[in-house]
Amino acid sequence: MSTITLKPYHSKYDAEIEKLSIADKDSDYALTPLNALKDLADTEDPVLIFSDDNLAGFLRLNFNDERFGLTDNEHSVLVKSFSVTEQMQGNKIAQKALFELPNYISCHYSNIDEIILSVNFKNSKAIYVYEKCGFIDTNRVIGGPAGNQHVMSLKIQQA
Repeated sequence: MSTITLKPYHSKYDAEIEKLSIADKDSDYALTPLNALKDLADTEDPVLIFSDDNLAGFLRLNFNDERFGLTDNEHSVLVKSFSVTEQMQGNKIAQKALFELPNYISCHYSNIDEIILSVNFKNSKAIYVYEKCGFIDTNRVIGGPAGNQHVMSLKIQQA
């Protein structure tokens, strides 16, 4: 069983990030990690997902006003561009990373008490994983480039 760790992005991993790919079936829903880094806003923090010592995935924590289209909570963070590389899918890395995410956020952002994200209606596999990890459907719906998306939320307790 692999150990999943989340680490802040560092440029020393750029060569590995370039090798991360996402499955064709997921390309409608997520950017590749390399493209997500290129698209990074000033108010976003990239996070790397490691399985043991191997780079396995990527996500962005968004703190700008974009999140207020999904929640009214000033103490929220929006998760974007969450992906696990195609070569490592099927190993529950996404699920383990999502279970680790509240701890990571509590350690790095003491004022955050809610994680929000949006997921395409058609992406039933991702919806299942998010629900299994404690995210709840807020009954808000937003439009997206690949169709309507559920807004999901996870409340977190600060230590």
